[in-house]
Amino acid sequence: MKKVLLMLLPIVAMACISCAEESPIELQGKRIASVDFQPSLPSMMVADELLIVANGRSADKLWIYDKGTMELKGRITMADRPDYDRAMLFPIEGEMYVCGFFFPFFGDVYGLKRDLSFDKIKVGDYYADISSISYGMVSIAGMNEDGIVFCGKDKPNDRSSTGYCIWNHGPEKTEFLYDVTDGLNSGVFASSAGIMSMNEDVLVFGYKYRDWISIIDRKTGEHTSIKRDSPGFSIADEADYSYKNPMYFNAGLGVGEKIWIHNMEGYIPRDPKSQLADYTRVECYSTKGDLLNIFHLDHYGAFAIDEAAQKIFLISYEEDPCIYVYSIPQSL
Repeated sequence: MKKVLLMLLPIVAMACISCAEESPIELQGKRIASVDFQPSLPSMMVADELLIVANGRSADKLWIYDKGTMELKGRITMADRPDYDRAMLFPIEGEMYVCGFFFPFFGDVYGLKRDLSFDKIKVGDYYADISSISYGMVSIAGMNEDGIVFCGKDKPNDRSSTGYCIWNHGPEKTEFLYDVTDGLNSGVFASSAGIMSMNEDVLVFGYKYRDWISIIDRKTGEHTSIKRDSPGFSIADEADYSYKNPMYFNAGLGVGEKIWIHNMEGYIPRDPKSQLADYTRVECYSTKGDLLNIFHLDHYGAFAIDEAAQKIFLISYEEDPCIYVYSIPQSL
């Protein structure tokens, strides 16, 4: 029986929920592997027994490890596409693929197969083209045989469009699901939209330049928004946008029985006075939107969650980059 990605029932008005700040839980990492590349905006995912690291700005796009032994099982190299930057990872339901990865702005989507080879997924075989020219696909929540849920422009084929929405792109039609910018328009480039992921129950979206996340029930279409005060995205000059705008959700996001998301706390990446933090802040929510815990990991980088093993993996941005593992307290 096919699994439906998201039922299109009426979506209720968003409710703002105030999340009381709690004392962060400090976690100490154990170094489990060195890496022979310098991380550049990496992302990570635990899939089956594998830990997958996606990086950019090099021919090697994916590093695939056995999550138990940390043995390097393989690499995905794409030397023929030097214009590709970082690959973004997303789940694919079914038996053929371990996960998917794609490259924003190009609209090119690939699947990592069980034998650790890969192939290009021809999303153009669907009803509509979802390339960067039409929908401006910037993040993918997930995919199965019924379609693909992605974030893209609110007005397809409109190059001047700066608002972003979530779409369900199926074999027969592409359907609007949800306005992720609340009608405010996100600003300049597609990358300002944010990140998202999903499981069988919920779809989660984190807005990059505003400190809010949205949690959407995949069965009813109802959603909850958690908003905090933030400057938001306001720079009109596109050449200057990344120098003055704080970033919040532009990194790790994992959805299982709980929601795990990296809050960058307003980091401005190109401000010469701005430094990387000496910890990674991971916020843990219930799938109903309740803030459960805040974790501070003692290194800064990208993370992946292994809920079954109660572990967090992290690849650091340090001069001597390493992969660390953190144990989540059993009492939580």
